[in-house]
Amino acid sequence: MSFTSNQENFNSANQQRMSTNTDSSNGYEKCNMKQVFEKNQASDQNSALKKREQFAISLRKNKHQQVLQSKRRENMQSMFQRTQEVIKSGSSFQDFTSQDFIPINDEATLIQMIEFLNQAHSRFQENQLQRLKVVRSIRLGITNERTSDHIIYYFEKNRNHMGTFLDIIKDGDVDLEIKSEAMWSLCTLACENKLSNYIGTDLNILEHLKDLLHYHFIDNHQILGQIERQNLLTSQEASLLEQTLWTISNIILDSAKIRVHALDIRIDYSIGVIIHSYGQQFNDQIWRVVIWLLSGLSTGLAYMTSSHHDVFNQFLAVNLSRVYKMIMETYNKITNEKEKSNKIVQLKEDIAVIVDCVSRDCEDAQIEVIAKMEHVRSLMMSFITDKNPRYFVHCAKYVGDISAVDETQANFFINSGILEEFDVYMSFCSKTDKINIIWVLSNFAANSSRDAEKVAGSTIIHKLILLLNDKNYDIRKESIWTICNICQSIEDDHVIDLVINSGIVQSAIDLFIHDKDSGLILYLTMKALQFLFTKSHRAKNIFINFGGVSMLVDMQICDYIEVYKIASEIIEQHFNGEEIDHQEALKMFQEKESAVFKLD
Repeated sequence: MSFTSNQENFNSANQQRMSTNTDSSNGYEKCNMKQVFEKNQASDQNSALKKREQFAISLRKNKHQQVLQSKRRENMQSMFQRTQEVIKSGSSFQDFTSQDFIPINDEATLIQMIEFLNQAHSRFQENQLQRLKVVRSIRLGITNERTSDHIIYYFEKNRNHMGTFLDIIKDGDVDLEIKSEAMWSLCTLACENKLSNYIGTDLNILEHLKDLLHYHFIDNHQILGQIERQNLLTSQEASLLEQTLWTISNIILDSAKIRVHALDIRIDYSIGVIIHSYGQQFNDQIWRVVIWLLSGLSTGLAYMTSSHHDVFNQFLAVNLSRVYKMIMETYNKITNEKEKSNKIVQLKEDIAVIVDCVSRDCEDAQIEVIAKMEHVRSLMMSFITDKNPRYFVHCAKYVGDISAVDETQANFFINSGILEEFDVYMSFCSKTDKINIIWVLSNFAANSSRDAEKVAGSTIIHKLILLLNDKNYDIRKESIWTICNICQSIEDDHVIDLVINSGIVQSAIDLFIHDKDSGLILYLTMKALQFLFTKSHRAKNIFINFGGVSMLVDMQICDYIEVYKIASEIIEQHFNGEEIDHQEALKMFQEKESAVFKLD
């Protein structure tokens, strides 16, 4: 049995590895590296550990969905402040003049409202006020805790009636405020799992929302930057724009398929045109919705071509710094500390997701452009110092990606104290976050001897050595990969002694025992030892004293051809026949003593 490789030596395997979002367990996959296939069958213990980790990941995903639902409802409820007191007024359906809203106390009232909206005479100019009150009443009924359940249940049974709201959105003669109310109703219904897919796919709402954006806000949208319309946004237009963007955000977050579809029909392009034309007029609320929308869209970039990155890159380069400052000024005025903290965390998470996805899913040339955005780099470093699990790993993966194409970036982050931040965060973070951080350290170590020596000379090297004995296979694999890069790159004798003193040789021998079924871990472990033996005679002596030579000899009959080859190389280069014979004799004596002890 052998594992295959397209490269001829380890140096090609020791490259920095770019992250993608194709791996469902840890959020990235290794690219441009030696492809080494391990045995198909894992041990029962590792299989059980992987199953438990996948279960934990599913729990975190479910929790994330709950946060999203709460986030949607919280923000929608805060858009308008007229609430339940008006609904409790008890006015009749026909009494449109005495009250702003009509209570929906039973299904019959709701049916009567829907029928009124579908009647042709409701579209007459003189009935627009009545129409507004009906649509607003339905919207308030959907968002009201007392009535929402039975109204949502009604639409679950009569999904085609949601087309009434869509007809209002499509009608070019409808008042903008009525459109906003209808859109808000669909936006709220899209929060329900049973309705979200129907609204997102069967109603083709994204196409209609895109048409609405073009009809009201874009006159000439063929070429980005050539917008002839320079009129100021009215308050109604601003409200409609905010609600439209919010509705799109809610819908695309429900599935990856819908996000990809949104990018296919180039909603991102429409958003880019609107930002270019009206961005200077946006208040902090509209910008907040724009950021949330771009955050959702960015998670679908992995399935798109590089041309889809233009709008996101433009936003990061031109708007991000100013917009972030504007929104933070508003949030810092909030007196309720819990509310303020939640809003700031949500904002930072959305920004971190955009930066992570854009830097992960584009060509190297585009990543180099992103890497040169100093304000983005500084912002991500400030987010990292928060050590918040909601967005820490997104920032870390951005650091790893830009470091893979521009080695000067690693030096900036190391000098900014990122190793110390990683060291602290790894003490309490999840397994998935830990794997991603170790991957970033691996890229640092592969950059240059200077960066590798800084990683090796920090306290984080001790964590990496300890993680070689972790129960999680992926953590052990990433840790030995990083240590292998360190052993290859370091040149300073003092740093080499620090690495040896950290216990790397003893831990490597433990890996020979515990990961004997993993060709990749065995290969990386022996490469790390080979680099150390070349640079330090003391590492070789420690290896001999701990009985490592006999294990190397055993590796020459390993199932993996690459492991067999590297074991043979190390023996030929660093050990003579006398040392091997002595180790074999010692091994036989220990086995004999052990057998006698068991017999007694």
